[in-house]
Amino acid sequence: VRAARLLLRSAAAELCDQPVLIVTQTANHASLRVAERLGFAVVDTFEQWGAEQTLAAAQLHTFRAGDWR
Repeated sequence: VRAARLLLRSAAAELCDQPVLIVTQTANHASLRVAERLGFAVVDTFEQWGAEQTLAAAQLHTFRAGDWR
């Protein structure tokens, strides 16, 4: 989680605000927990590759230094 936070913070410092998207299998509970800890919110679920997938999103600006939860 720490490495992901640092990467997202670095991206937020360099890029314009935009959505950051994560797609993972819904059955991958560990990945969903990491996404939640990072502040991503589930947007939708869908079927692909024979399994349910979860789409989650967060706005890049929420990861700027000083804005971090």
